[in-house]
Amino acid sequence: MISPPFSVMMDNGNRRGMSQIPFLPGCNRFSRTVKEITWKVPYMIDLQDKSCRPTLEEIGGYIRTPVFLQFCSQMKEGFQCKEKIEFSSCSWEPGWNIKFKKSGKTLCTIYPRESYFTVMVVVGRKEKETLEAILPECTAQIREIYDRTEEGNGQKWLMIDLEDQDRMYRDVFRLIEIRRGQPARWEKGK
Repeated sequence: MISPPFSVMMDNGNRRGMSQIPFLPGCNRFSRTVKEITWKVPYMIDLQDKSCRPTLEEIGGYIRTPVFLQFCSQMKEGFQCKEKIEFSSCSWEPGWNIKFKKSGKTLCTIYPRESYFTVMVVVGRKEKETLEAILPECTAQIREIYDRTEEGNGQKWLMIDLEDQDRMYRDVFRLIEIRRGQPARWEKGK
């Protein structure tokens, strides 16, 4: 007998094609046990396949770190916004990505990777002075990313790799707050 965890190919229901999902004998696909194993067994999704939009949970399974779904949850709660999964055809970062928008403004874009994810925060003319004022308080990695990112059309597109909830993770939320123009919901009243 094969001992868990192992994976099987199962029909995605309303989605075309098949996905590799973790399987435990006697367990429901959506049980807590299966969700815990999801981080160990990657989903078989093709981020370059425009015809098959992945769900946020499938992208989380592909990334294989609970930090991703926690980041998304904090974005939704703190900024009262929803994610939008979009396919990008640009030559720089083609494939599926996740955008968080508030009042028509993109707060950040997430690019999924295996074992981590990249958050892009755009710093425009309006945000530049405020961001540069707090930059000395940020991690050395954030300062380095800001310094080496070239400005174009009055903007810097900061690409920040996240894989855990360290100080850089918290700094990304500070940058997004600056982009939003006001503190996140959990910061109000401090």
